[in-house]
Amino acid sequence: MKTPPSLILVAQGDMMPPMTLSTNTTPTGAGNRIAQIVLNIPVDRSFDYTVPEEMRAHIARGKRVKIPFGPRVTTGYCIGTATSSTVRGLKPILRVLDEKPILDADMLELTRWMASYYRCSWGEALDAVLPGGVKRESMAREKMFASLAIPAESIPATAQALRSAGREAQAKILEWMVDTPRTPHVAEITKTVGCSLSPLTSLEKAGKIRLERRRVAPDPFFDQSVERTEPLALNPAQAAVVKQVDELTDAQTFGVVLLHGVTGSGKTEVYLQTIDHVVREGKQAIVLVPEIALTPQAVRRFRERFDNVYVLHSMLSDTQRYAQWQAIRQGLPGVVIGPRSAIFAPVRELGVLVIDEEHESTFKQQSTPRYHARDVGIMRARRQNAVVILGSATPSLESYSNATGGKFALAELPERVEERPMPKMTIVDMQNEFVEQKRQVILSRLLVKEMKTALDCGEQAILFINRRGYSTHVQCRRCGYVLTCEQCAIALTYHRSGEFALCHYCNTAIGVPGACPDCHGPDLRYTGAGTQKVEDVLAQVLSEARVVRMDSDTMRRRDAYEKTFCDFGEGRIDVLIGTQMIAKGLDFPNVTVVGVVAADLALNLPDFRAAERTFQLLAQVGGRTGRGSKEGKVIVQAFNHNHYSITTASRHDYAAFAQTELAQRRTAGYPPYARMARVLVEGKKEDLVMALLESIAAKLKAARSDTVRILGPAPAPVERAEGSYRQHLLIWAATAKQIQNVLGMADGLLKSTASLRVTLDIDPTSLM
Repeated sequence: MKTPPSLILVAQGDMMPPMTLSTNTTPTGAGNRIAQIVLNIPVDRSFDYTVPEEMRAHIARGKRVKIPFGPRVTTGYCIGTATSSTVRGLKPILRVLDEKPILDADMLELTRWMASYYRCSWGEALDAVLPGGVKRESMAREKMFASLAIPAESIPATAQALRSAGREAQAKILEWMVDTPRTPHVAEITKTVGCSLSPLTSLEKAGKIRLERRRVAPDPFFDQSVERTEPLALNPAQAAVVKQVDELTDAQTFGVVLLHGVTGSGKTEVYLQTIDHVVREGKQAIVLVPEIALTPQAVRRFRERFDNVYVLHSMLSDTQRYAQWQAIRQGLPGVVIGPRSAIFAPVRELGVLVIDEEHESTFKQQSTPRYHARDVGIMRARRQNAVVILGSATPSLESYSNATGGKFALAELPERVEERPMPKMTIVDMQNEFVEQKRQVILSRLLVKEMKTALDCGEQAILFINRRGYSTHVQCRRCGYVLTCEQCAIALTYHRSGEFALCHYCNTAIGVPGACPDCHGPDLRYTGAGTQKVEDVLAQVLSEARVVRMDSDTMRRRDAYEKTFCDFGEGRIDVLIGTQMIAKGLDFPNVTVVGVVAADLALNLPDFRAAERTFQLLAQVGGRTGRGSKEGKVIVQAFNHNHYSITTASRHDYAAFAQTELAQRRTAGYPPYARMARVLVEGKKEDLVMALLESIAAKLKAARSDTVRILGPAPAPVERAEGSYRQHLLIWAATAKQIQNVLGMADGLLKSTASLRVTLDIDPTSLM
């Protein structure tokens, strides 16, 4: 089955020109007199350096080098070599850091495209693909290991002879080692037997054991045992998707398949069986998940099926990431799992790329280079003739439009596995709840009732609210003053533990004053609700329940996510309260009630994607219930309860939502019917911010055509952050090429200075 040419397009729409590498390169060897080096700086050009004769056999494209750059010594990336240079007075390379190229040709081409499309330097793109542990060469520590040098059957007699000679410790060591199935390290032996190092060195001298040093990285799975499972029987819809993907992988044909499956429809089993097919062919797969919190559960599912499972994410230590990266690089058939940055894992033979919950905004990087892992993944798969599976119960409207328009293949799983019903979703009008109860209410009567019933039956519940902290703001009843961050001009969130108000942008924390700073009145009140407040309310209405809160305030330890999910899965937690990290991807069959507190919260944000995100959150968090044999219920609390994003989500009707939302997007000219870019300028002096942005706007408007719109300059939705004023403008065009052409006219101005920071975001997912 041949892939139509349109499948070379990125998820957002059309594509930039083909990727090209540096020219004027020569084979590795004595002719490599000049190395072309790029650096992790916002300058999109290479720098020529001479290669000392003793390094010419070692320099190669894709290796890192130490070089003098101005007054400092820094690391650069070799993108090519040449026999001569037009530049005089070149400095020499100081050292070649890598024995083998750390970046292969595929990754060099991919990063060159990233630099061109996202308008950053090639060096910035190259630096982004390597984990910190790899760049710092955080190699495993050396440990001394001991192994037997004599036959196991001779141990009893040898131990007896040692005891007779008064060498009890040596006898115990041999007896313990013969009963240990693995090769132990020396520290483990001395701790277990209760001896010093001396008996071990004596046994080595006597030729009874061997001591050797090995580099060992901490195993991220060392305390996790799993039992292998067999593939599940597929229903007809699942089988059709697996067949469709297998045909593409067998033909070694690039393709993108949007897998639109309702929650609980068995998308993960489709992933497992399509990946199994390519692993059996000796290839590798990458599975991207939107949150680090989802990684442990995903890893467990894949380790139950595959021998070689690797993980890459920021909660690993540098040493662990370095070891995992090097293991992936060996090229053994297997699976790499991780969030956004795992798209750059050094797999040699990519067979399948799975992007689970492809609609999630977390796949968009919010620092340079501001890439989208979905779009970068499609480009990578295109080059390596791999298949991309974009999985979601609530696809992004860009991907859905590409699929219905024929750019992607569309596969659907419209029903849950084993004919399980979709959870019943009930909307609670919180305005009516306030009127009837004559007080401020956080949890509705219906939600409390359903949770009590579930817990009485030995079942579990999940409460979702997309705000951490205790109260969303502190306000004076007398004058209306709201406690605001002086650096960011946004409301501070009250955190009850510690009694402080915190800015969730710059992390500034202050004590809550005893009186209003404006009118000096004594009546400050805490308004709105966050996860802490929900936790407190729940403790009052369900005093016997075992409740755990899961947000970025509580999940600080490396193992916090995994421990919480393990405890919840094994029934040691009755109710899990959390933010977005609990809203998707979790599979706990005993969860029968999900409550959504303040479901319409996102609808008030100044973002054209607000309705889409509201629908996605409700559908995703609601899908965490009813995944076992028991019926699931979802209670949705909202003031704006008649909004179409909420009513269609309550019916599990994605098609109706998409039809309504896409019609509005088409009328307004929003994506997916246009392409966008955002220019944001920030600085301490408002007049300088405005002056630069007006100069940029003038350049862009002079270059625009009838199909390009420039909106702004205007204040950003968050006008001040971390003490800086923020102004932005938006560029709208029919194609990505038009966006790039217009931006090219203002290239010289789109650079940060000592006093102003300029951020250019292609295909932005947030305008805050």
